[in-house]
Amino acid sequence: NSPAYSGLPKVGDWRNDKQEQEIEKTSPRGLSIPQIYYRYIFKNPFMWFGCIGFLGCYITRIAVSDWVSVYYTQEAHWSLTKANSLAFWFEIGGLVGSFFAGIISDFLFKGDRWKVNMLFLFIILFSVLSLAFINPAHYYLNVAIFFMIGWGVYGPQVLYAVGLIEITHKDAAGAATGTYGLFTYIGAALSGLPIALIQKNFEWKGVYIFLIIMSSLTIFTLLPLMFSKKIGVIK
Repeated sequence: NSPAYSGLPKVGDWRNDKQEQEIEKTSPRGLSIPQIYYRYIFKNPFMWFGCIGFLGCYITRIAVSDWVSVYYTQEAHWSLTKANSLAFWFEIGGLVGSFFAGIISDFLFKGDRWKVNMLFLFIILFSVLSLAFINPAHYYLNVAIFFMIGWGVYGPQVLYAVGLIEITHKDAAGAATGTYGLFTYIGAALSGLPIALIQKNFEWKGVYIFLIIMSSLTIFTLLPLMFSKKIGVIK
């Protein structure tokens, strides 16, 4: 049920939230579930830009967390404990990044999720590039880079879901989140065997190039979303 069903004002009107009012305005009532999904998710190009873009971001997340111990035990001859400590700092960076992503989005960018995502995605790209060129023997430098990758990855993981809900029908929040979630699992799958095959045939340099391409893909697919409010999302 909605607030209006209980005789209460709409949330957007009660809070005088312009963004919420716009979502209400572009979310007509009386449509069936298949109609909502087809018109506001399946035919919504911005939804697919977001899902395909975050696919690249999620590949980076899973690849970094899953392959860190293999890379550093093979290339830097670290102990398994030392190598996996980088995964710890990756998650700590993610915790901090996801916390500040919401604050930055709401208070500094007035609810503009996509510009904040772009900022975080450049952090990912810069960090992955740095990781490709630094000496793996420098432990604390690697800690700092893994912290920043975690910061950059987990911020968009939170804001992509929120942003995609905001560019579809108000009653399609669950469907939008489910569609977005499907692509995260595809990203997780592409971080397994495909990366193993890349490493086998092109060594670790090939893996770095692949992750840089995925990060760049996410940045390019984000560009239309940054202007989605100006050109209109829902027809």
